[in-house]
Amino acid sequence: MSIAKSKLALLQCLAVVATMLVAAPLPATERAVEEIVVTAQKRERTLQETPISLGVFDEDTLGAAGISNVEDLFYIAPSVNLQGSVSSAGRGMLVRGVGGGAFATGFESSVGTTIDGVATGPGGAALAEFWDIDRIEVLRGPQGTLFGKNTSAGAVNIVTNSATQNFEANASAEWNFEHEQYRLGGMVNLPITPDLAIRLAAFMHDRDKGVVKNIVRDETENIRQRWGIRFNTVYELEGFSADLTLSYDEQDDRCCVRTFNRILDESQSPLVNGFLRPQLNAFGVEANNANVINIADGTLSEKAETFHGALELNWELPGGHTIKSVTGYRSWDQQEFNDVDFLPLDIIDGAITKDLDLFSQEWQLLSPTGSALEYVAGVYYYTHEIKESTVFTGGTDVVGFDGLSVFDSVVDLENYAIFGHATYAFNENWSAFAGARLLHEKIDAAGQRGGNFFAFPGNFAPESASNSDTDWIGTLGVQYFASPRSMYYASISTGYKGSAIDTTIGSTLFTGGPELAVLAPETVVSYELGARTSVFDDQITLNATLFYSEFDDFQATAFSTEANSFVLRNAGELSTRGIEVDARGQLWPGSYFTLAAAYIDAQFDEFIGAPCQTPQRLAGTCVDAEGGQDLSGRRANQAPKWQFTITGEQRFTIAGMDGYVRGDYAWRDSNISDASLDPNTKIDAYGIANFKLSVAPAAQYELSLFVRNAFDKQHVSRRSNAPLFAGAYAGHPGDRRSWGVQVRFEH
Repeated sequence: MSIAKSKLALLQCLAVVATMLVAAPLPATERAVEEIVVTAQKRERTLQETPISLGVFDEDTLGAAGISNVEDLFYIAPSVNLQGSVSSAGRGMLVRGVGGGAFATGFESSVGTTIDGVATGPGGAALAEFWDIDRIEVLRGPQGTLFGKNTSAGAVNIVTNSATQNFEANASAEWNFEHEQYRLGGMVNLPITPDLAIRLAAFMHDRDKGVVKNIVRDETENIRQRWGIRFNTVYELEGFSADLTLSYDEQDDRCCVRTFNRILDESQSPLVNGFLRPQLNAFGVEANNANVINIADGTLSEKAETFHGALELNWELPGGHTIKSVTGYRSWDQQEFNDVDFLPLDIIDGAITKDLDLFSQEWQLLSPTGSALEYVAGVYYYTHEIKESTVFTGGTDVVGFDGLSVFDSVVDLENYAIFGHATYAFNENWSAFAGARLLHEKIDAAGQRGGNFFAFPGNFAPESASNSDTDWIGTLGVQYFASPRSMYYASISTGYKGSAIDTTIGSTLFTGGPELAVLAPETVVSYELGARTSVFDDQITLNATLFYSEFDDFQATAFSTEANSFVLRNAGELSTRGIEVDARGQLWPGSYFTLAAAYIDAQFDEFIGAPCQTPQRLAGTCVDAEGGQDLSGRRANQAPKWQFTITGEQRFTIAGMDGYVRGDYAWRDSNISDASLDPNTKIDAYGIANFKLSVAPAAQYELSLFVRNAFDKQHVSRRSNAPLFAGAYAGHPGDRRSWGVQVRFEH
């Protein structure tokens, strides 16, 4: 990073801290450093005594930062990154430089997501909305011992609010002027009998103005319409409890449009010279990093319906043991349409439908708390089926006739496991923990391609592929409690992500040789040294984690110019190492701050056969069919070296009203998007600052003004090759500066 950029980042960071100095402080007792309770190890424990690297965010923190879904977590959680895409099906989370997404139903991310103990499934089904939640736990590193699915790199654990025996109600409204956007939310909690309570929560989100302007259709792109409702009921008797959550949500988005960022001079592709360059020139569009103009004559749209159900039952046994049952069901139906060429021509249009159904059942036996030995043991079952149909049409402006090709696939997956985890306290200072999971996973995929669309012609026989695997994973560690508020730990953990089957449109599953579409399971060994401490009379907590992880058969996704699509590859060996630091507390009375930072060094230790970069292919120095390229020893993609987030808050009283002023600043280093390490997919370093001023005219009301991306920083979430146009690149622009108001009522 240049000195000028370093100075700018420092000045922006100082501006956030300066928001803590603008008003008369309240007494120190007004904002103490509270204990944070987490369930990362299947029991309620404080963050400071949990030997896992994790970040925790409650509903107030998410609301203040404008975070409303899983996709936005990378703005506030260092070590976390988002892989952008034209629809949720291709997006994915990365933790410590590992993870991502793919347009493949036979592929799951290395970062899993659970809601109330239930896995959310692959792809876009995992990108949940946030409303009426208790907290979000971002677990960094493999978590497979206690989390049953897709946790070789990390997990996002979403815990929603359950009904209580107190009457509660709240309502909130937000209006963003720049985006012509509103978000409404509300909740009511009702005790019905001394044993039964219910809770009903809902939200509605409508955004009518996006960052991208379509000058052909004279409208803005990247708009969203979403709503959801959640019902929860808790029934409690002596020794027994039942907690049932049912939720339903819909989305109707026109998001997320790419814009052309670059066209290589050496590209002489007929589609580039005959169509792309002339059309951009005709509309006066410059293909550069600042481009937010789209000239597609068709829309990019996505509709989805999601139903989620979780039932938790608890029985307290004589002697203090507890039996817990967690039953989950989730369905996700998605349809998307994409004017793939992003030009006002009839070249290629795509339509995709997906239908996911999953079921899971987990049984746990938990030992009594408070004894020297505490343990949890259990069995786990998970299954899902996902069907996909992809249709490509068009081509009249290229070959003179309108063609149509169809890719149909269905993927079935089953996972069985038994697991256990125990902690033993030798004395008040020393304890050890260990856990293991024995699992069996089977995946089956079937697909067929047929049609006459010019880019994907030919009728092929149905093909199928499958793989099954039995493996075990575990964790072993030791903890030292130097004081009630200081803990140090060392651990070694292994993680697992099951076999994948490439169902992208460039996969051999559709064209013969289905065995080549099968990817080996992804495994990892991870080492951690952690410190959980408090300083200055417990006014500040300071936590740090050193980590080193080695992945075998990492499942990577990269763009293949020969297949004209993203494809999946086993990347051989990948390692990631670094340090994560989290601090929070008071600097002076009435203040509150958080600081989270991460240094991550991720590299391909062995990646032979990676897809060629576009410049290599244009120069004739690399051919995918002849073995591709060797990226061994190169830095991994989508892994910024430095990332940090700082939050400052100052409480005050003015004119008899309590209030606070708050600032957030998130910065991340430059990185390359594509796994081919094409330098033209580089994303420059950037920082995003948000500010908020809030006052409470009465105890039950809060009125806030906010500004997001206050310094109007231009940025993209991902940059990649533009399909069809060899040598052209497109990016997903992030939101620019916006401002608005919030009103909140609580009873």
